Amino acid sequence: MKILFVMPKVGAWATHGIHRSPNQLYAHWAAYVRERGYEDVAVIDGKADQIEMKELIEQVKIKNPDIVVMGEQLHGYGGYGVLRHFKDAAAGIKKALPKAKIILGGLW
Repeated sequence: MKILFVMPKVGAWATHGIHRSPNQLYAHWAAYVRERGYEDVAVIDGKADQIEMKELIEQVKIKNPDIVVMGEQLHGYGGYGVLRHFKDAAAGIKKALPKAKIILGGLW
């Protein structure tokens, strides 16, 4: 089973200059699923790598995962305003890969 963690490019931190830290929640979740025997785990970090939505969805399509995991800790990326980016990414991924399961989670 292929599990792909996807972080869309979000507009948070606009007033704080350039901030491209990785999504820490994904490190925790990836460690958890690897402990349970899942080895085909990868990440596409659109925020850290500044990947626009169209390209992000194309990269997900190429990886063709069984499960796409998205989410964030509110305090890490500027609060509730990032939800639209996750919603848009989930809709685009579902359109490109209708059989993929999408899991959304985090503090929000």
